[in-house]
Amino acid sequence: MIAARRASFVAATPASPLAPVAKGRRRRRRGYMARTALATAVLLLTIAVGASARSTRADSLQTFETRYYILKTDVPSDEAREASLRMTKMAEEYAARTRDFSGEIRQKFPFYLIHDADVYLKHGGVSGSAGLFNGSALVVHVPDHVDARVWHVLQHEGFHQFAAAVIGGDRPVWVNEGLAEYFGEAIFTGDEFVTGIIPQWRLERMRREMSAGQFRSIDQMMQMNLDEWNSKLSIVNYDQGWSMVHFLIHGDGGKYRQAFAAFMVDLSRNRPWPSAWQDNFGDASGFQQRWQDFWQKLPDNPTAELSTKANVATLTSFLARAISQKQAFASYEAFAKSARQGSLKMAADQWLPQSLLVNAIADADDFAHAGASYSILTGSAPPRLACRLKSGARFIGRFTLRNGAIVVDVDESR
Repeated sequence: MIAARRASFVAATPASPLAPVAKGRRRRRRGYMARTALATAVLLLTIAVGASARSTRADSLQTFETRYYILKTDVPSDEAREASLRMTKMAEEYAARTRDFSGEIRQKFPFYLIHDADVYLKHGGVSGSAGLFNGSALVVHVPDHVDARVWHVLQHEGFHQFAAAVIGGDRPVWVNEGLAEYFGEAIFTGDEFVTGIIPQWRLERMRREMSAGQFRSIDQMMQMNLDEWNSKLSIVNYDQGWSMVHFLIHGDGGKYRQAFAAFMVDLSRNRPWPSAWQDNFGDASGFQQRWQDFWQKLPDNPTAELSTKANVATLTSFLARAISQKQAFASYEAFAKSARQGSLKMAADQWLPQSLLVNAIADADDFAHAGASYSILTGSAPPRLACRLKSGARFIGRFTLRNGAIVVDVDESR
């Protein structure tokens, strides 16, 4: 039983051998969060109770029914289509990453993605907020167009909706918000999501907050309740909750990951968190020092190679679609030229947003300027997309077609 696997933060007590950290991939987010970081965190509202989304002016909204969501929206059709695709993949990522302590998705979630500010308010939105889960519906505002900030809010608040319906139990607010931020940082590659990235801008902010003594003590953070959290929404609290969750999943080589999963199992069974923590982690007195050491010792751009793998995954997703439509490319340059011209083909049922490709090509250009080299390997069928970094790390994107769906894998070697 997972709960029997216990990890300790006390230096004198050797930690139990736990499962290794799973691999992940992600495309870099291009600087938007550095400009809107405060707005994103402060405007993320978690409403624990409240009425279901109202249906006033429902005729002005289009309805899109997907595998896991019933989306009602007034955004342009391509943006609605992308939102439907992304959130379908996001729900699957929630389920995959929490499978040790969650149940099955047995319902379609109500989801409102609304541009009109008045309609946003009438469907349960809160004035001045970017989005929320109101206890029933996921309700997100689109001020201008659907961009990376909106995706972050969707993925964050979407986790709260998923957790309420599928995980259950009563989680401490730092766990709830930390996990929501963990998924908020996830990046879409076309056929999957990538989790576990540490953006450089956020690492720099974490260092400033930590050195300035802005974080609460671990005991204070663990004792904090939802009312206290919501009474003064603070970006520092979001950063601390996210950093604690990230540490428990990835810190010290992943040795706390299985104990964290067991802790979450106990919470999902409505076990009080103090006893659940004690049984799975023992004395938490060493947690603060180990958590601080982890973040203070990280180098700059600690997940840069993970970002490259994600970029390769995204490009491979588009290569797979083009190859399936009988396009051929003698080189990466030929593939990139077609991508820039917007001439890559894809079947209607394998659609991906053009903006995803534009960003992936731009990121690849940035990596190339930093010394990376991209190529198309044509010695086997189907072709593969490869990237070699200046460090010597090499990533090869492969794809297969399974039951009509494209499956992308990225192998790493040195």
